[in-house]
Amino acid sequence: MRIISYSCHSGGLIDKEKEQIGSSSSVQKGSTSKTCYTLTHKTIPYDSIQQHLSSLTKGTTTDIATHMLELFGSNASLRFQTASHALLEALGPDKGILLSGCQADEMSADMNPGVAEKAYEAFSNAVEMVVREKEGDLSNREVVVRARRNVLQGSNTLHCCEKRDALIHWKPQKQGKPVKSIMSSTAPLLTSRNVAVIGAGPTGLVAARELQREGHQVVVFERGDEVGGAWVYTPEVESDPIGLNPKRSIVHSSLYDSLRTNLPRESMGFRDYPFKKREEKGRDSRRFPGHREVLMYLQDFAARFEIDELVRFGTEVVFAGLDKGGKWRVTSASRNTDPVDEIYDAVVVCNGHYVKPRLPHIPGINVWPGKQLHSHNYRRPEPYQDKVVVVIGNSSSADDISRDMATVAKEVHIAAWSLEEDKLGKVHGHENLWLHSMVDSVREDGTVVFKDGNAVAADFIIHCTGYSYEFPFLETNGEVTVDDNRVGPLYKHVFPPALAPWLSFVGVPWKIATFPLFELQSKWIAAVLSNRIALPSKEEMLEDVEAFYSSLEASGTPKRFTHNIALLQWEYNDWIADKIGFPYHEEWRKQMFLYTAENKALRPESYRDEWEDDDLVQQAEQDFANYLI
Repeated sequence: MRIISYSCHSGGLIDKEKEQIGSSSSVQKGSTSKTCYTLTHKTIPYDSIQQHLSSLTKGTTTDIATHMLELFGSNASLRFQTASHALLEALGPDKGILLSGCQADEMSADMNPGVAEKAYEAFSNAVEMVVREKEGDLSNREVVVRARRNVLQGSNTLHCCEKRDALIHWKPQKQGKPVKSIMSSTAPLLTSRNVAVIGAGPTGLVAARELQREGHQVVVFERGDEVGGAWVYTPEVESDPIGLNPKRSIVHSSLYDSLRTNLPRESMGFRDYPFKKREEKGRDSRRFPGHREVLMYLQDFAARFEIDELVRFGTEVVFAGLDKGGKWRVTSASRNTDPVDEIYDAVVVCNGHYVKPRLPHIPGINVWPGKQLHSHNYRRPEPYQDKVVVVIGNSSSADDISRDMATVAKEVHIAAWSLEEDKLGKVHGHENLWLHSMVDSVREDGTVVFKDGNAVAADFIIHCTGYSYEFPFLETNGEVTVDDNRVGPLYKHVFPPALAPWLSFVGVPWKIATFPLFELQSKWIAAVLSNRIALPSKEEMLEDVEAFYSSLEASGTPKRFTHNIALLQWEYNDWIADKIGFPYHEEWRKQMFLYTAENKALRPESYRDEWEDDDLVQQAEQDFANYLI
């Protein structure tokens, strides 16, 4: 048997064998008896960690516990959590949190990012559990946040080792040494906020995770009964099919039954929780899966990070506005209950923007006798059996819906903006599908006239014309407005300068690789709220917003396209990554996004099932191996 002691160097831990002794012994030094517990590498049963640690005196627990974490921590997050819990129980919250947190730091230097993040999350869970059990001061979470910051910003082994070495030799002062005194004196004092997140779709879920990781107290308000937001399918449609009647019965899903993703799953997932193919029963293993698989991925994500526990389901926010002292008053109402007022430090708006339809102005539409609906209320093709249908729009939904209906409709005519003349006419491979220029007008006899001069007698017009941003619960005294679908002013599409950082938005940009961008925005918000990262002054943010608006105007970009950042998204993502000290998105992810757009143009009917970017898929899978799911 041997006793393990430690010293630090720039490459990590090294161990020194001591004299061989029995399984335990008492060493006399003066009048003090010291019990030395000995172990052989990897021989102590995992289930007995806490028992062994609890039996030790505090004089020797440090070495043994640290070795335990080294042995078991890198294998699985559950083991790390158990080891951390045992260490905290043995040493008490203050010293245990510090030692275990820096051990997580040190482990991260030699582990891949996924395992490192697992270690941090498990350690954070252990801290919360122990501190809660001991009814201790939850401000100890600041230590967790402070330790985690090192790996997120690219910690190195030497820095971690120096911190842990200081902890091993640290002795509590009689007057009680503050926990934070062990940490770097240059680190900012991190603050935990009470934050309301509105919505439990993809934006709300990742916002909640990042806020909690940063040490904030989070409540997520969700009017529905499950997580997923726009990815929750329902066959129900609204009472007003075009969405103009403000008194209509509102349905918050815009999914049609046949919808499949228009991006490959590899490029869609969150950075440390890849959207990997799952072969078990009930899962959709296709590279471009159906909407149900995306919802299941989000449910898995919420369960994995225990976000469900933060969500108040069936609870709608009816008001969110400034209260006294710069706080935010949030009024929420659950079913069959009276509204409740609560005060929060900050509000993060994650309510999505796929509910309020946008409709084009079409001369003569008020007297046209046919039926209309917005794509928000399209579900299945059967109602259009043997009908003549005009689909307005050339987005992904217009492409999908027109081809879906072409399986049963007599004729489907797509009216699109900015189509080249040589692409007009019958669509290759279809006998009942045509492409036209935009609708010019409609007539009382049922005729739809296109700008190219063609006309058809149509039974239906389906508007695949997008959505308007809407925040009916939000009161900002005019500081945030929606003008021709521009939400503003917003600094980098996230922070309104006059109310930052206490009000923020996740997921406003569109035509993007959504989930990874949501994740970066959420990390930024969480770090700003904790004081880890500072925003520019209000004046500087407003100046930046005005410069952005001027650039759009100079390029002839309509105001309604303010948040369409398709061509700018990678530069935007990298900018946020720089601000928060997070790695840039992988090159394969960017190339895969661009290739998919090219492949769709080349194979509009089959791009979801035929591709030639297997080299990028291989790179993605190699990266995914770094993350334990």
